[in-house]
Amino acid sequence: MNTRTLHLEKEGHTYLFRYAKGQEDEVVEEMMHLADGGETDFDWMDAAVLSFQVTHYAAEDFFGAMKPDELAT
Repeated sequence: MNTRTLHLEKEGHTYLFRYAKGQEDEVVEEMMHLADGGETDFDWMDAAVLSFQVTHYAAEDFFGAMKPDELAT
């Protein structure tokens, strides 16, 4: 299994999110839940930044799986 790890350090706390390819929606949902909860310093800006990274990695995986001739179209 290919696992991705996102890491954020903020105000003395470390936030780690680990997920496998195909679980991007679930990890973003968890980030949103954490940002909405108000129990931690993890806020919506943190969720947005990490969600962008999830999207970036998913796009890399997608384009990496394509054949070179498919990229030209």
